[in-house]
Amino acid sequence: MKKTLFRFSVLCILVLATCAGVYYYVFRKTAADTNDFVLALHDKTVLMERTASPRIVFVGGSNLVFGVDSHEVEQKTGLPVVNMSMLAGYGLTFMINAAKPNIKQGDIIFISFEYYLGEGEMDLLAHTVDMVPEAWTYLNAHEKLIYPWAEANLRLQHLIRDLQRTAQFNTGFVEKIYTRSGFNRNGDVVSHLDQPNPKTVGRRYRIEYTDYSEYIGIINQFADYARSKGAKVFYLYPVYVRSEFNKYHTAIMDYDRQMRTSLKIPIVNSIDTFVYDDEYFFDTVYHTNKKGREMRTGKLIGIILDLFPGLKGGAS
Repeated sequence: MKKTLFRFSVLCILVLATCAGVYYYVFRKTAADTNDFVLALHDKTVLMERTASPRIVFVGGSNLVFGVDSHEVEQKTGLPVVNMSMLAGYGLTFMINAAKPNIKQGDIIFISFEYYLGEGEMDLLAHTVDMVPEAWTYLNAHEKLIYPWAEANLRLQHLIRDLQRTAQFNTGFVEKIYTRSGFNRNGDVVSHLDQPNPKTVGRRYRIEYTDYSEYIGIINQFADYARSKGAKVFYLYPVYVRSEFNKYHTAIMDYDRQMRTSLKIPIVNSIDTFVYDDEYFFDTVYHTNKKGREMRTGKLIGIILDLFPGLKGGAS
């Protein structure tokens, strides 16, 4: 009797799992949100493929997505700009791998990641691969190994949300900002520029001493590859809110020491170049608001023209 009951339970579970899978792939998949934020990754890849070099390419996390006016950089340098950056949650390897296939001779590449260099968040990666299948090739070996579990968890989350009749991904305020249509033609997020600042600046994570040698090595390998394609590569420290910079100053300075000791590409700004007061940030400690974006972009253009004085706005 117990064996029969056990077998029946297993059969029920398998049937439910099969039904959930069929539901997802037949119904939900065809009704996927075409304005989902992560679909911008596909748009950026196409932009990288089609934009001629010489050009400026930004690769990194959301400090570049929210904090650079690529159109203004184009105007001042005379070069087309592609902002390939997305979210720090993708992890260092993913964003570098996304840029690699379309590096061209003559590219000027600026890398800028948030202070917590590291692995990607598997729920975000699974969602992105689900929406942008070619993103599978951007995963590293470890992420590919554990991907089946992350994908299964994603399916379960979707099913639960549908049963609860809640939104697929983002809701409320986030839906207004974090959308595919929130990007401009260069790959910058612009949907937040005319929005009032949220009451608080979020994602205030503790920064502690970490050995970054593995991730610095990944950047060095990317730089070697890019140079073999005829590109130039530089590193930019990110924009960051002053209150958190002061709080974790010791750990950040150790990060600076490790980077300057081991990174084999030029670091073209100081660790505090883009540190601004809280009033210049939007929803997180790495996302500038309209005024902060203008300030950061102005300094960035100055850095670029100092590196390449022969460009449009540089000295003759």
